[in-house]
Amino acid sequence: MKKFKIVIWLLIIAFIGVVIYQNKGFFLQKEVFHLNLIAKTYATPEMHVAVVFVGFFVVGLLVAFLFSIPGRLRAGKTIRSLNDTIRSQGAELTAMKTDVDAIKAPVPPASDVPDDPEKNPPESPS
Repeated sequence: MKKFKIVIWLLIIAFIGVVIYQNKGFFLQKEVFHLNLIAKTYATPEMHVAVVFVGFFVVGLLVAFLFSIPGRLRAGKTIRSLNDTIRSQGAELTAMKTDVDAIKAPVPPASDVPDDPEKNPPESPS
């Protein structure tokens, strides 16, 4: 599965590289970008379109990372809780195994105590 992921990522990177190479005239073109908010209008200095694409890509990665943080924290908390459960159940299992071993331990036969007094009557004192 690991090799499959590497192959998929290499194919994606190659595809992106081909698209950029075939459209390098567009990506190397310089533009001024305007952001029109209701209260104010912002304009960037003249820059390559590729810089804007890379900038939006990095901002997208950052936003995706920030939105994934709560899920990662929840998963970490769940993992810690499950590991604590595993440890406590392991301790209980060990205690139960020692109890079972104690029950299964052979009881030494009592050689001086007869099993049935009628078969082996006590010796009479002489």
